[in-house]
Amino acid sequence: MGKLEYRLLKPDDTFVSIYHYQSIELEQILARRECEFFVKEGVTYKQTSSAVEDDIHIIYVKEHEHGPKEQAEDDNREITLEVRELNSLRGHPILFVSSFYTHLDVLSYIGTVYTYYNGWEWERDSAEIDEDRSVYSLYVTKTGVTYEGGRRNVKNKKMMAGVLTTALMTSLVACGSTDQARPAKPKDKSCDKWKWDEDTQTYYCSDSSSSHSGSYYHGGRYYGSKKQLTSSSAYKSFKSSSSYKSGIGSGSKGGFGG
Repeated sequence: MGKLEYRLLKPDDTFVSIYHYQSIELEQILARRECEFFVKEGVTYKQTSSAVEDDIHIIYVKEHEHGPKEQAEDDNREITLEVRELNSLRGHPILFVSSFYTHLDVLSYIGTVYTYYNGWEWERDSAEIDEDRSVYSLYVTKTGVTYEGGRRNVKNKKMMAGVLTTALMTSLVACGSTDQARPAKPKDKSCDKWKWDEDTQTYYCSDSSSSHSGSYYHGGRYYGSKKQLTSSSAYKSFKSSSSYKSGIGSGSKGGFGG
């Protein structure tokens, strides 16, 4: 048995301990550490990093979103894993449900890159442990590759890629590439990966190993959420300047946890 502690990232970049597990199986610790998301008391937390201090395993998290607390459907001794399609517009529908006897079995499943279901190949996006409902969830997206008789068929994927490439080239010719107008990616040493947010016209850190993962970067500093960014005086000044690009593509958009 081991010890586990969840620590929450605060706005001032310090951490506070929020949950303790004084006696927990090592296999469950490892399964939890494999999950990018953790749900408890209606709050969804996103893992930013992990560590081991002496005999305590630590998972660092930041608040991702809030919602009503959901109850477990039954008191099943088996461990439930839901495999869901990553599709926020459809509420992340369940593809299938599996039951396991140990957390190690769950770990062996949620740690894989590809899953095969209903003749299709699905690629892992993220995993979640929901203590409120007492379930694990694995979020996947369809790759376009079919799987029949133990063989992967990439023909469909190639055909799909060709259609998408043609559509993309047509779009670029008609509208022009917007990448050329984007500013250079930030060079802050605490984050190695960046993604562009069209809504705010800024970059955010997509480096899961960084303590600033998910934070927006503007004017030489980080903002823990889009609300913090857009509420800042520096951003408001930027938005009212000629540097801010308005028009098509600058409106609000949906997405998972957006």
